Amino acid sequence: MLIDEQGQIVGNHEQISYMSVHDCNTKYNIYLLYSSQPTNLSINYSIRIDAFDKITLDYWTSWYLSIPFSFLPVNRIATQLFTYDLEEEHKESCSLSCENHSRYETITKITSSLLIHFITTFQDTRHEQTTIVKRISFDQPIIRISVAQSFNLIFIQVPNQDYYLSVIRQRFISLEKIYTQILSKQRCSSLEEILNKTFVSYEYFNRTKYYPLLC
Repeated sequence: MLIDEQGQIVGNHEQISYMSVHDCNTKYNIYLLYSSQPTNLSINYSIRIDAFDKITLDYWTSWYLSIPFSFLPVNRIATQLFTYDLEEEHKESCSLSCENHSRYETITKITSSLLIHFITTFQDTRHEQTTIVKRISFDQPIIRISVAQSFNLIFIQVPNQDYYLSVIRQRFISLEKIYTQILSKQRCSSLEEILNKTFVSYEYFNRTKYYPLLC
């Protein structure tokens, strides 16, 4: 659906029934029309895609796609969306003996607080970072955060120093409501895990020149 800066729907919307068994790697061509033309040039428009369970209507996740040239009558936006089998995720379990030594993690079991890092990127100057602490109770599956400053990236840090990439935004949208989930596949690997011991032993400035090789 097309939305404005306040998250209000400003055009038509489309609905798709998706089953991973049949529709994985399927390409969809969807046309979204503004409610009026010409558009208001002072407003930043974007596309929001919401995913729900068709049977229970449980909310899963959302994707936001920026429209780079809102003043044009037509914009072509292409993207890939990645989701996962939520039912299978719930079936996974881990015994107490492997809880601290397994690749499978449940964040709410290992921490009572999170560090949330907001990164604002700039082309011609140093990036800015703002960090807040958010306490969570043992049985709390959802946290809500309200921030006023702009940002492009959000990282979630748990007390064991693991980082999870939570949100990516090419352009900040004021008053945007963001819904996201933290999964094990979003974990950012440390340099010790992806570089060999020789590279890790280098001094910081000698080591950074090899970082592009990781991409």
